[in-house]
Amino acid sequence: MLGGQGEAGTGPAFPISLIVLGAFASHHDFLAFRDMVSDIPEVLGIWPAFISKNMSEWRLETSNNSQALARELSKRRFKGMTLHIVQTGVELIVATF
Repeated sequence: MLGGQGEAGTGPAFPISLIVLGAFASHHDFLAFRDMVSDIPEVLGIWPAFISKNMSEWRLETSNNSQALARELSKRRFKGMTLHIVQTGVELIVATF
């Protein structure tokens, strides 16, 4: 079920861990979430690190800091629901849907 997607970036990149609290109903949902995040212009790459029943962890490389990415994520909708940012740190974002 795990599959990565990324691009080679130029310039500075910020490594960020994105922890998502919520269950993917199917492999299609998993891919749709990955694609939704990778469509954010600042995201240079996204790779799944861990997936369990009600949580997933993703590794992101971005051209912006975690606070800017968290603001952009909070504007996105997944499965008809807004992503809620629970916590933001220097290299960590925790979100739920």
